[in-house]
Amino acid sequence: MKITDKKHILKKIASLCKVVLPAFVVMYLLFFILSARTQYTGINLDNPEDYKYRGDGMIFLKTFYLLQSNSNFYAAYRQATGRDNSKRQLSADVFTWRLPTIFYFWGLFVKNGYQILIIYWILAFTFVLSIFFLLKRLSGIIASWLGVIIILPYFAGNFWYKDSFLFTEWWALFFFVIGLTLFVYKKYSLAWIILLLSVLIRELMLIPFIFFLIWSFLKKRNSLFFVTIIAIFLLYFVLHYSLVISSFNNNHLRATTFNLLHYRFHPFEKLGFLSMTAFSFWSYPFIKFRVNLLLFLIGAVSLLKYLAGHWKALDDTFYVYISAWSFLLVLPFISNNSGNDYWGILFMPILLITVPLLIDEF
Repeated sequence: MKITDKKHILKKIASLCKVVLPAFVVMYLLFFILSARTQYTGINLDNPEDYKYRGDGMIFLKTFYLLQSNSNFYAAYRQATGRDNSKRQLSADVFTWRLPTIFYFWGLFVKNGYQILIIYWILAFTFVLSIFFLLKRLSGIIASWLGVIIILPYFAGNFWYKDSFLFTEWWALFFFVIGLTLFVYKKYSLAWIILLLSVLIRELMLIPFIFFLIWSFLKKRNSLFFVTIIAIFLLYFVLHYSLVISSFNNNHLRATTFNLLHYRFHPFEKLGFLSMTAFSFWSYPFIKFRVNLLLFLIGAVSLLKYLAGHWKALDDTFYVYISAWSFLLVLPFISNNSGNDYWGILFMPILLITVPLLIDEF
């Protein structure tokens, strides 16, 4: 078969995909919406009763309600944690706390947990839309539709773990990808604001920004953009740290340093890594065959293919790869075995959207 004939066949396939893939997305979205109505029936997002709730999601919800009558986040978060039915107690280890940003964000726009859920799905839809336009810009229309198809089942995990929508990782991820899309489209002012918001919601988002900064210095472009984001975050985090410490006596200062140096940093943990790559994949198609690990490996191949073809001229696509793989270079060395499985929210969705970048479109 001649090369021209092969190209003609591939173009025909590409044209067919441009019709089939959107139709598949529409059908899946309809199924997803119908499932959501069923899955959330009976969910209770009112103010949790003291000592009758459990888990991070409900602690965050309790904190939100307490903030409505108490403007002090640190008192509210500590109280919400202490009233969990496990009666856990917070320490001065700042990494066991959450930044107050998302709680004040909720308080600014909503009045109850049900409205938080609505805002969550609005942002989730915006996130998926951003993925579509991001991949369209970096690769093409087929990759953008495939990216949407690959990412949508990941959200089905919300129906399995119903209060996971309250995890701050989701909210930080949404703003990060939306901001990154705006950055790629050179809408720098709005991108800067949204990307800053992502790291002010979850401090772990600092990881890709550090790698962004290193790369920006190497290519001598956009350095100030990332320097200012990191600088503002560090000032904010120092303030947060001081307010956490002020809640305890001075004896906890040593414990904080000890936890940072001896508890958070450790050799690579296989269990922690695997649990992060599996989080929210519970309802993903073919999960019994470890499809999460297969997609992870395809994502790795996608990175290697990109580097092989663009090593001398890395473009904006590299930001997407940095976003996913910077987390993978750091999180397995600071995670708490399977206790931090939800950290997978920060990088697995981004890694999933690198899978369609393997395709060379015509």
